[in-house]
Amino acid sequence: MKYVIYSMLLFCTTLFCGCNSPRDKINDFDTLYKNGEYDKALTFLEKNSSKNYKGRNEDLLWCLNAGVINWLKHDYEQSVRMFDYAEAILKQHDLGENETGEIAVSAAANETLIPYTGEIFDGIMLNVYKGISFMSLGNNEFARVEFNRAMDRQRRALKQYDAELKKLKDQEKKSGNSIDNQKCRSIVSEHYPDLDKYEVYHDFVNPFATYMAGLFYYMDGDANKAIDYFKEAAGMMPDNDYVQQDLRLAELAVFENSKTDGYVWVIFENGLGPIRKEFRVDLPVIIDKKEMVVSVALPKLECRNSACPNLILEAEGSSVKTRELTSMDRIIQTEFKKDYSSILTRAILSTSSKAVMQYSLRNKNVGFQLGSMAYAFLSTTADTRIWTTLPKNFQLARIEIPGDRKLQLVIPGGNRVDITLDDCKNAIIYAKLPGKNSELVYDVIKY
Repeated sequence: MKYVIYSMLLFCTTLFCGCNSPRDKINDFDTLYKNGEYDKALTFLEKNSSKNYKGRNEDLLWCLNAGVINWLKHDYEQSVRMFDYAEAILKQHDLGENETGEIAVSAAANETLIPYTGEIFDGIMLNVYKGISFMSLGNNEFARVEFNRAMDRQRRALKQYDAELKKLKDQEKKSGNSIDNQKCRSIVSEHYPDLDKYEVYHDFVNPFATYMAGLFYYMDGDANKAIDYFKEAAGMMPDNDYVQQDLRLAELAVFENSKTDGYVWVIFENGLGPIRKEFRVDLPVIIDKKEMVVSVALPKLECRNSACPNLILEAEGSSVKTRELTSMDRIIQTEFKKDYSSILTRAILSTSSKAVMQYSLRNKNVGFQLGSMAYAFLSTTADTRIWTTLPKNFQLARIEIPGDRKLQLVIPGGNRVDITLDDCKNAIIYAKLPGKNSELVYDVIKY
């Protein structure tokens, strides 16, 4: 009887820990965001984050999302503040704080019970967003720092990825369980064929971050540095005429020793970036020299919709359309695909550790067996956490500032926004439209 009681206690504890409420909360927030209910979304974030934004599992995600929401509310100082919190949390994880304990929890239970430590694209994008907010605030000195940090993160990304992979391989060796990675990958590919079809960017490079760094330096009067970044962006986006034109504009500025004025750029964040969904697959592992089949929970990416095909920029009777500059879907797919071997290995290590427990209890009381089975089932959960306020893609357009300095941003089949460009030599209109039910939010950054 006492064995049954112990098993029931184990079951209840697992149910409490394994129900994965953080995922439900993220979904609730995401619903508010994509419907354009930004005040409610921000209140939800503040309610569910810990004081000073540290200590709880989802604080990094809350800070990243709050940074975006505050930008949408035109509170650029608070947006920077939230991204500062996020960057501080990332630095804690980079220093490896609590790493041993987190690995143990991950192996014994599931990754959703340890803090979200962020992806490489998280760090790059938060610095880009901080740079854009400082541009809005007219603080080019601080903006320069943030774009330099974003570019430095890109340079260090591959080295960081290799270091994380080495740690995981060491963990696999210590576990004592044998994983036939090739066989497992083959089985996973059958259940997730889209993974092999992802068209990825080279070595974690974010073309949008690179382009924005170039645009900032051009606006700030450093055409030589702008050329370097425009060249890199143009190499990744050879079909985008606007990027090619910006490169020629920067080269002309160097040749004539002064930048050409009289242009307006439109940067458009369109739609919703990917989310993660869970699926399960049975995989073989070797335990005590015997092959066992374990059920593994894995994440897969699910791409979401654009808010509209593009924006139309109208001025003095003529019009141009924004064109895709960078696919955020593709950026996330790049990292996800490179990291999937590690995701798979961690999932198998976690599930096989529970299989070892069940195997060791095979001759014990039925209560212990049932308890261990319940624990294994309820605690086998894929990590589906991801920064959900990123867009599906970034788009770009550029025209000369019209003589009357008036233009319109037009959503095809939707609203028109009138903009007047007074008191500036050049301007950037930075616009964001998460969903069809959202309002177009924009800021005019004048130079």
